[in-house]
Amino acid sequence: MLFLIFDVEAAFLFPWAVVFQKIGAVAFSHPFSNAHCPVFHFTT
Repeated sequence: MLFLIFDVEAAFLFPWAVVFQKIGAVAFSHPFSNAHCPVFHFTT
């Protein structure tokens, strides 16, 4: 189960990491601001 969670997360983080230099510092906070969602839902 944990593998599926982190595998899906990695699929979304890879494109973000590729264009990070073009987008700037604003893109740095987006994945981390949403990272709590799956953790919260799977632990409650």
